[in-house]
Amino acid sequence: MGAGYHGGFGFTKGSAKLLSQGYRRDTQQIKDKEQLYKGVDGITPQASEIVKNVKLGRIKLTILGDKLFEEYLGGDSETLGVAIGSKIYLRMSSLNALSDFVHEGTHALDHLSGILKKLSLVEKEMRAYKQEHVFQKAKGIPLDFKNTDDIMVHVILNYKNGGNK
Repeated sequence: MGAGYHGGFGFTKGSAKLLSQGYRRDTQQIKDKEQLYKGVDGITPQASEIVKNVKLGRIKLTILGDKLFEEYLGGDSETLGVAIGSKIYLRMSSLNALSDFVHEGTHALDHLSGILKKLSLVEKEMRAYKQEHVFQKAKGIPLDFKNTDDIMVHVILNYKNGGNK
């Protein structure tokens, strides 16, 4: 995740509603991968596992400028991150890059473990949003959602059409 919601292929979309409510401003815009790793490694076990798998080459991470991101991935200006299999693509200009990395990294880890084949889209997104939420709390940055119930409402409202197993 990151701010807002994901599409069926792991797209992280910014949510004007969430931002207007004061959520999702961790303001950790990234300049390079090392800065990203330092910002998440050791904060939660999941975040550390994602960094470890990127460094080992099991997960591929690409950080793109806005124009390249939109041209290459076909996303609009609200799309902040994408997980496609074990590949993560992040928008360099995202102010929520640390959280986006944990969310998309969770999708990539789930892909590597083979669990994605067994889960509905709603279940996949719940797993990623929960890990992101735990990360945000541990890091002490603003939360996207107050609790798991808020996450569930968001996921069901935004992913219900793609929830088939």
